[in-house]
Amino acid sequence: KAVLFGVRIGLLGQRRKRDELDWDHVHVSTSEVAPEPEEAQLTPQAVLAKLAEFKAPLGCNCLTLVVPAGSWNIQNLESMVSGRRARKYLQLVTASYAGSEVPANGLGIFMKVYGKDDMMNELVAIEPPEPLRKFALSDGPLFATEFLSQLFATGVAARGIACAVISGEEALLYRLFADHGRREARIQPRLQKRQKKGGQSALRIARLAEEVRAAYVRIVAERVNSEFTGDEGVNAVLTVIGGSRELADNLYASEHLDYRIKKSMKRAPEIKENDNMSDICKKASAHFKAEENVASMAALRACEARAHTELAAYGMKDVMRRIEEYNIATLLYAAGSGLPSTLAKQAKGIGGAKVLCIEQSAPAHEELVRKWGGAFALLQWKPQDFDDAE
Repeated sequence: KAVLFGVRIGLLGQRRKRDELDWDHVHVSTSEVAPEPEEAQLTPQAVLAKLAEFKAPLGCNCLTLVVPAGSWNIQNLESMVSGRRARKYLQLVTASYAGSEVPANGLGIFMKVYGKDDMMNELVAIEPPEPLRKFALSDGPLFATEFLSQLFATGVAARGIACAVISGEEALLYRLFADHGRREARIQPRLQKRQKKGGQSALRIARLAEEVRAAYVRIVAERVNSEFTGDEGVNAVLTVIGGSRELADNLYASEHLDYRIKKSMKRAPEIKENDNMSDICKKASAHFKAEENVASMAALRACEARAHTELAAYGMKDVMRRIEEYNIATLLYAAGSGLPSTLAKQAKGIGGAKVLCIEQSAPAHEELVRKWGGAFALLQWKPQDFDDAE
């Protein structure tokens, strides 16, 4: 098993005795195979990309197991699965990964299972950079790589957009990404219809119905808090509220929502309760893009206000020099402008530095390239260019 770039890769050929086919006691003998040189040099993202492209041929099954952080070992997960087939797969993975502890952040295991030829089975185990929160076990013609790929990404690609779609029938909480979405929770109420007939009993029924609706909104707000906030704050780049008009308005104005969520929350009246996942993704992404464009333009204006001070640097050559000196307080650079990825990463590692990459679709991108050479930085201290002084 090779440990490289935080990836634990093991290609294990399994051999199982044909005379022992009791599914409750799967016995597997394994042989360890070193990765090919080109495979050992792959980054975690590249490994996940190759797994995502793999399509199982006839007689092969793609098994994905997500081991959450804090698990002692894989065998202890048996209480979380049900069904003979799921237990068989878990036992097969346990035998293949025997003798290895589960890392602190959990583990993603991807296994090619060949039913008739066990010697062809292959297992790839990847340790994520952040803790895995949920357990998952799936099989099929494709690997479910999205569980881990999101943890290696940054920004919206990593955290996604939180979306709550509430109606009188149900409330659905989604985490939306650029090309797909995932349902995080479903809340079903028992709402009473409003009473239109007269009489004292009608007033009482109407009052009780309003109390139930208020309780429903409170429960949804609290579930939004639990799904989209954690120890490190909000785990989504934006929270969007949609659904039926009255309930969505009440949820948007709810005092039970976490104050951190309210700072980055938008009401999206165009998102309806009967919209499909694709439409919800497009509408929520449009809100995020608009917010991103406003933020990038505001950041550029703030930098321009200090353009003629000694703590400003602009133009790719000058900005690259300041990054190498670790003299960066704020950095704006245009995507595709030529800033090496190593320097961008170095700038992000400077303590207290704010780094913003402006995408080509943003209005601020063209202005940053045309007026400031593709990069603008505010510095922590006045630079001393001794070479120029000589």
